[in-house]
Amino acid sequence: MLLLVLVISGCGSGSENTLQRNYKLGYGTPTLVIDEQRSPSLVYQNRPFSQVMTLFNKAGYPLQNVRVTLGSYDQTFLSVNNPQQLFSTVEANSAFNDDNGGRADVLFNGQVLDLHGAEERREPYRLYVAYDSKMEFAPTICVNVARYDVFDAGCEMPKRALSFAGQGAPLAVVSMEEVIVGGDVPELELRLKVADKGNGDVKGVKLGQARLGNTPLVCQFRDMLENVDKSFSFRNNRRDGELLCTATLSEKNSYQTTLFIEFFYSYDFSVAKQLTIK
Repeated sequence: MLLLVLVISGCGSGSENTLQRNYKLGYGTPTLVIDEQRSPSLVYQNRPFSQVMTLFNKAGYPLQNVRVTLGSYDQTFLSVNNPQQLFSTVEANSAFNDDNGGRADVLFNGQVLDLHGAEERREPYRLYVAYDSKMEFAPTICVNVARYDVFDAGCEMPKRALSFAGQGAPLAVVSMEEVIVGGDVPELELRLKVADKGNGDVKGVKLGQARLGNTPLVCQFRDMLENVDKSFSFRNNRRDGELLCTATLSEKNSYQTTLFIEFFYSYDFSVAKQLTIK
């Protein structure tokens, strides 16, 4: 009986820890894992070949409109039947899947063509992944409109920018500074530094909801490029930018409140691979 109780207790504790894990922390990114056994790097001329892999989503949010493309190869030596795979969605990393996150199985197949008299050729190719997703920034912050540093038994605003270690996606808010501006009608400025912490490139960012408690925020991207579709991208050779959000304040005492800002973004990355043809 004692042994049975210990086994049941151990199982319950593990499940509870899994369910309590916050998957919207860090810089979770999708990754491609090649099935080496079914995707040999050595292939032979005038023979079929295949490349089998899995796209794992380790981000804390679903991926939408996923495109996996096999490209950048010499078509005189390789013929690929299905060079692009499309997936409407890939699940987020959560307690309902394993540590690798949501998954999509990818298969490319085709024909190795003639080497035209050569004995061996090394043929490079690249796997391209593009998708749409989102990220949520939702800390609890302190707001204090007092012009002087007066303790009112509430909370204390930070005197310097706060750092953050990611929200479960390659796009991340890495720091935020709170500033009170104005006199009789004070405003709160939230100066957020947004950065690409993944292994690819953010192609465009748009804002969804943005509010301080129940108060809507007015937000503008700064030091970023506006695209034709009204999304914003980082400047050339940059992987970060700024978002400035403001709200008019009426409460006189300090108080804690929730901040919620929703980011929608497009992202892509690629992986270089190589086949040896004999």
